[in-house]
Amino acid sequence: NSQEGVFQATFSGSESGARVQHTSAKVSPPKLTVKSMSELAHIGQSQDIEVLDILCMEQMQKIPENIGKLRRLKVLRINCGNGGITNPQIPDSIGKLSELRELVLYGAQDPSEGHGVGSPPGTYRSLKRRALPSSMASLKNLERLNLGRNRYPEIPSVVFAMTNLQELDMSYSKLTDLPNELRNRPRLSRIILNGNYAITCKLDKQAELRKRFPAIHLDFTNEYNSCYAYLNPPKR
Repeated sequence: NSQEGVFQATFSGSESGARVQHTSAKVSPPKLTVKSMSELAHIGQSQDIEVLDILCMEQMQKIPENIGKLRRLKVLRINCGNGGITNPQIPDSIGKLSELRELVLYGAQDPSEGHGVGSPPGTYRSLKRRALPSSMASLKNLERLNLGRNRYPEIPSVVFAMTNLQELDMSYSKLTDLPNELRNRPRLSRIILNGNYAITCKLDKQAELRKRFPAIHLDFTNEYNSCYAYLNPPKR
């Protein structure tokens, strides 16, 4: 087995962009973690990377168009976990990432109320949902898409054009049903639905969906035991 260096990209303070550190070690894809808005602005200068993590930054209003220069990128993750909120505009240039295999936008398209930019702690503002760009249909190699914890009431229509998609994560959304268009995605084999309580707390709905989508594994597992609260809301 041949070996080559591991690339770890980190941003320097200058405008020259990313500094790539080369060390002799086991083969690993070049990775980059963006931790600040200034680093994000220079993202297009790191064209070697294959894995990109962008930390959840509330003040992030948009992802720069120059992300489309990362033609070797295979994994793009903006994961806000269970506590963060961000709602950046995804640029049209994302459709140029022809090698992309995995896209994670977990909590990164959340239009719920959050802290306003520059607002004092404890103050909130409403965020407007931003539409995913139609150019995402050009991601012909995309296999895994995570749109969880974004409170989607329905699956975004651009998903139906992703011909190579194998796994779709819609956990902690507001789904009440699944559209029949998903049956036209021949490679789609798994949909994660935990936390969509209008589905995961109703056995009859689960049975109906399994009958309609026999070729897709539907994951109805709820991470937390929340069905009692959903089915027994407090009386007013």
